[in-house]
Formats: sequence, C-alpha cells, structure tokens
Amino acid sequence: NRLMQGLENSMAREIVEFRMDTRTILSGLLRRRRGLPPPPGVGPWTGHIRRHWQQPDFSLGWRFPWIDEIETLLDTDYLLRIHRIILDHAWKHWRRLAEEHVFDFESLLLYLARWEVVARWTNLDSALGATRFEELIQEAACEHRNIFQ
Repeated sequence: NRLMQGLENSMAREIVEFRMDTRTILSGLLRRRRGLPPPPGVGPWTGHIRRHWQQPDFSLGWRFPWIDEIETLLDTDYLLRIHRIILDHAWKHWRRLAEEHVFDFESLLLYLARWEVVARWTNLDSALGATRFEELIQEAACEHRNIFQ
C-alpha cells in the first residue's frame, strides 16, 4: 500500500496493480482449495474476493477470464500450464496497453513489463522459452516495422 501511494505515474501504478491483483486472485484460489480464509492481499479486489469467497471465480470472471481455467487446472498437476496462462494473460494485457503509447515513458515501462514476462517464460523451459522468445521478437518486429514511414 505504501508503494502504491508513492507511485505518481499512472502506468507504473497499473503495472504494479495488475501484478498484485493476479497474485491476490491466485492466492485466493489456492487458499480456498486448502480450506484457509481469504488472502490478506492488497488492492481493490481483496474486499471483493472476501465478499464473494464462495463463488467459483469470486465473481471476477468478467474481469479476469482466466480464473475458471486455472480453477480447473488446480485439480491437476499442471502447474506449469497455470504459470503459462498467467504469463500469456500478462503479455496480452501489456501489449494492449502498449498500443496506446509510442515513444513515451509509459511505453518504456510496458516494454520492461513485457521483457519481464519473456524472462519468466524462458526460465520455465529453456527449449520452449527459446522458441517463445523468437516468436515474441518476430511479433515485436512486426509491430514496429513501419514505424518510420
């Protein structure tokens, strides 16, 4: 909460909030599965999760469509798949936001956020990470191929 109060840049706040929201929701799913109370967490969804604790998706599926898929996968040993879903969701979110920013400070923050996702992807499985890295490089190159025209 102190960190959020000190962040003046709205994009920096968005990036931190997004990560905290994701972690709070995942924590809630895991804690509920283990019979524990709602997570303490921070951010705007913490109280919402407490109020909707008995709902399968905490009544947040409209905002975080990946919750149902992860809830299903928690019954399996597909933890790597869960991690990939979260990373893919983050990548798409950052990419969508980056479309609104070109050559400003916010575009730099989003670039760093996406590279953090790439770093996490490559650490999951080196061969798969290398393939995904190449795909993302090609995607980024295509996004900016006509930038100087």
